[in-house]
Amino acid sequence: MKKSIVAIISIAVSLLIVIGVIIYKNPIDNEEKEAEHSSQSTSESESKTDVNEELEKVKLLGFQNAGHYYYKEKLLLGEIERLDKRITLSDARKIVADYNDEKDIINAFKNLQPTPDFAGGSGISRYEYWLDDSGNEMIVVFVEQFEVWYNNTQNNTSEKLK
Repeated sequence: MKKSIVAIISIAVSLLIVIGVIIYKNPIDNEEKEAEHSSQSTSESESKTDVNEELEKVKLLGFQNAGHYYYKEKLLLGEIERLDKRITLSDARKIVADYNDEKDIINAFKNLQPTPDFAGGSGISRYEYWLDDSGNEMIVVFVEQFEVWYNNTQNNTSEKLK
């Protein structure tokens, strides 16, 4: 019985991998197709195609990272405007100092920036609030164990804020 279950799980995982490979589109191929297409279309359709291709890349990256890059997705879809001001490290420090309850802290982050840059995770859910458009510096809220961290990927530093 256990061997049958293991075999079924192995087959299911293999199918998921095959489906993922079929769905995945090579970025190099996309750039070549974009170049071919852009020479044949008007500037309006070029712009729409560029947005659709960028959105597809963002969604694929989210899929690969077990989540969604909500800010970028909504921005590309025209559902939100570009942020005038992002959350700062000072904002995050003040929020974790002012609130003890995890829901209050998450709501305070959402009040400052309603759409997180990234939300997802596989077993450990997290919200990422980037301090800039590149995501080199970010505030990360780990939901299940409720921790708030500042991460700087440029100099590989992290600081636990809560």
